[in-house]
Amino acid sequence: MREAASQRRVRIATAGVLAVASPPVLAGLLPALEAGAAGLLQAALWLGWTLLAGAAYLWVERGRWRPIVLGGWSLALSAALFQLVGSMYLARSQAGVLQVDNLEFQFEVVLNSQGFRNVEFQRQKPPGVERTLFIGDSFVYGAAVPERETLPRILEAELPKATGTPQEWFNLGVNGANTFGYVQIARDFRGYETDRVLLGFYVDNDMSLLRKLPRRSAVEELSHRLVKRLRGLLPHPAADATAEPACIYPWVRDYSVDPAYVEHACSGRINPWFLRRHDESPDNHSYYEELGARFREHPVLGENILAIRDAFPGVPFGVVVFPSRYQVSADYFDELKKLGFRFRERAPVGTHPQQALFEYLEQHQIAFLDLLPAILTARQATGRDHYYRIDDHLNPAGNRLAAREIGAWLTSSGGPTSARSSSNGPD
Repeated sequence: MREAASQRRVRIATAGVLAVASPPVLAGLLPALEAGAAGLLQAALWLGWTLLAGAAYLWVERGRWRPIVLGGWSLALSAALFQLVGSMYLARSQAGVLQVDNLEFQFEVVLNSQGFRNVEFQRQKPPGVERTLFIGDSFVYGAAVPERETLPRILEAELPKATGTPQEWFNLGVNGANTFGYVQIARDFRGYETDRVLLGFYVDNDMSLLRKLPRRSAVEELSHRLVKRLRGLLPHPAADATAEPACIYPWVRDYSVDPAYVEHACSGRINPWFLRRHDESPDNHSYYEELGARFREHPVLGENILAIRDAFPGVPFGVVVFPSRYQVSADYFDELKKLGFRFRERAPVGTHPQQALFEYLEQHQIAFLDLLPAILTARQATGRDHYYRIDDHLNPAGNRLAAREIGAWLTSSGGPTSARSSSNGPD
């Protein structure tokens, strides 16, 4: 009788551990699978612990298996807790200062604890303040400009002059993100009070990336940091002054590029990922024609935009469309050819991506602002560059121009006054 009660207590304890530990163990498996080949080993480990949990029910009634089962579950629970604690730690350890040292610009970036280029976020907005969540990639983040010249900071400072209402803009831009990443950001912030949500859509990368980019799990990220820290503690051989500088991105040497630009790409002083355009299309005119067709052929891109809108029911939503500099002027082609870019004619590439995107947005009654006409008009009037010559991003003058257009759009009757409104720009 006493033996049966003891076995029953062991079964109850094992079931309790299973109930508590299985969800975080499975949660640890998913990001590992998303990480591709690099996460297969971690995925196998998480799967092993989960299988062990199922086997526990079969073995727990046999006395000789109890130590193995309970020992295994101790390890499983420890691993699950490590995943959870690691996630909590990483969520609070993204803050920091980054130094940007590009061939064309240098500045300092300050990140908050969630890894965004912003002060710490608060769920409740301050009384009397109008809040905007601005989701996007490096154009929203401000990858090529100092903090004061980012779009959220300019609009935060300038828009009150037109509206008379204090502004708070969340900079939810992430370098290298695509529409799948935007959906995740929207879901992460749907519990925050806001007066409007804007999506910054870049007609190049946002149409070319058709899959979810992998994210490191907490265990993988902490392991990466630990290895990096341990390497820093190891002794390093004395540097050879005559040796060639190490190439951070050695694969750039595989491309036929101006030698000076190869070295700059090696060191990261120009964006090395530019060079991969060689693999995507015979020339950039064809590439932009393909982008328009790609948007029409792959509904997931449009569905991601709808998912962002629907994450904030009843909140005014609009899309700010960032053009490519290749659509602005062929004058940019000269430097780009040194990077291996190809153009079949001396004329700006077409607007096929915008045409496909605008048709979709109008069909779904989503307000949008096309920045290309304003940039073309300003360039024709002043002859001034609004993009960098090498880097693909807007320069400070370009961001100022874009901010003026966004402000005019938001305060016009055609702006995103409702979540289902439609407009192609300010009146």
